[in-house]
Amino acid sequence: MKQMAQTLIYIEKHGYNDMKAIRTAQQDAEGEVTEIQNQLDEIKLQRLHLDEKKKFTEMYRNNKEIYNQYKDFFLSSSKRKFYNQHKTEIDNYTMARAYIFDEQKLEKIPSLKNISNEKKKLAEKEKKLKTDQTTARKNANTLKATRHNVQTLLGYRELELQDRHPSATITPYTERVDIPFYNATFDEAKKAGKMELYFQNQYLNSECAEKLKSTILANFNAPKDEQHNRGTIANSFMRIYGTERAKWVLDSPLVITEDTQLDSAIGEVKTAVKGKIAQDHWDKQTKKLSFKDSMAAAQQRADEYNQSRQAKTSQKSKTNGITI
Repeated sequence: MKQMAQTLIYIEKHGYNDMKAIRTAQQDAEGEVTEIQNQLDEIKLQRLHLDEKKKFTEMYRNNKEIYNQYKDFFLSSSKRKFYNQHKTEIDNYTMARAYIFDEQKLEKIPSLKNISNEKKKLAEKEKKLKTDQTTARKNANTLKATRHNVQTLLGYRELELQDRHPSATITPYTERVDIPFYNATFDEAKKAGKMELYFQNQYLNSECAEKLKSTILANFNAPKDEQHNRGTIANSFMRIYGTERAKWVLDSPLVITEDTQLDSAIGEVKTAVKGKIAQDHWDKQTKKLSFKDSMAAAQQRADEYNQSRQAKTSQKSKTNGITI
């Protein structure tokens, strides 16, 4: 209810009159995030180009004197000897000159000071763009959540008019793991006629996230000898809410906080859940292989028994003068 109240305040503050206006604003915000990312990618390419230009400029300047000495030799034998002694410097100079004048088509050697100033300007622009992108992404996420909350509010009211109250079917005694995990959008659930299951899942997802955060906070404040490791917490939530729901909640924005320590601990629980899922999958595969191996061994013993029995029968027949 608190989220819904905040959503209504947000809609009124920004003057959104219908779902179309919210959807358009969300698309614009997401488009801004993408556009800023494109600019950041371009800055990255420009920085790489400047780094390359700086490298060849320094290479040109550092080896120019050696090259000039090499060029001044008249005797081919002396020139060859000097080249063998300074091959790296001469080759580097030749490579740098080809890059500057042939590849880049520059008329003069670039200034290292100008390159440094250009890099500083790019760094300042990048810093501002990253700040703008963070703001735009936050705005896009808020609008996405607002749109979802409005859809949820409208759908929930529709169910209440039918005298169906999804959250009322989940009591403190309800086994959370028994309610199937349903990962669908509002529109998909409505089309499939599974609105009640949809809202039950919304309720359980939110409850799972809040309990996870409160459990970790309580664990922080507990005496050291009473604290649980992340694996124990992960197993507990997988047992209560089911593996699919626990994994989905840990991957969702529902568990994101502004507390660095808490976010780090949630990340460790997430890793533990993924590790447990991977281990369970491995155990199942191993069990399947073990079963196949057992069946193959049993079949081999049966074949050996049949062959042995057939050999004995054949031998007995020969002894009695009967040919099979």
